[in-house]
Amino acid sequence: MKPKTIKLAANERIVAVVPEYAYGPGWRNYPTFVYIMSASGIRFVCIQSNEKPPMLSARFHAGAAMATSLIGSIKTERVQE
Repeated sequence: MKPKTIKLAANERIVAVVPEYAYGPGWRNYPTFVYIMSASGIRFVCIQSNEKPPMLSARFHAGAAMATSLIGSIKTERVQE
């Protein structure tokens, strides 16, 4: 499959690319989320495993390890809604 092309408006820019391991009983996936910012907010696009360009595929596992480490360094607290 051809690598996915993300379309950006003139006022948009990519602010984060986050590779993530996703899995459950009997399945697994390696999506990459691309976060795009503009004056009106943030949106994200998901790149599936078969849509990744070769350079992203080569760096996926290192990026996922870094993202997991960074997420783990953020102090959080679960609250009741």
